[in-house]
This record gives sequence, structure tokens and C-alpha cells, in this order.
Amino acid sequence: MAVSPRFIPDELIQAPEIPRTLSGKKQEVPIKKVFLGQPLERVVNRDAMANPQCLAWYEAFARAHQAGATSSKA
Repeated sequence: MAVSPRFIPDELIQAPEIPRTLSGKKQEVPIKKVFLGQPLERVVNRDAMANPQCLAWYEAFARAHQAGATSSKA
């Protein structure tokens, strides 16, 4: 099956764990907001998470990614 290049990601990154709610749902939207620069405290409720310890990795990754994007624009 051939796909257009626009549907192929630039890179694949393996995360150590997927953030999930207490009922097991993936928390995709809050993580997307963190990657867009919003503070973690504003976008996710740790008390409603099954695995809040995994958020540290996402926060560090988002910070490093934003720093790299900022330095490449300069």
C-alpha cells in the first residue's frame, strides 16, 4: 500500500509509558497541549491518572523539543 509523504511521520519516538486515566483511557489531548507549550499543571489532573509518574518524561521531552525548535529558528 502506497501512501503520500504527508502521512509519514518525520520521526518515531518510543515513550516509556502512555499516560492513562483511572479508567484506562489514553490521555492524548493533555499531552498534545504540553507539547504545544502549555504548563502540565493546567492541562492534566494527576489525581485522575492511573500512572502520573510517567508525566515527568513527557514534560522533559516537550521542554527539550521546544528548546530545539527555538534554537533552530534563530
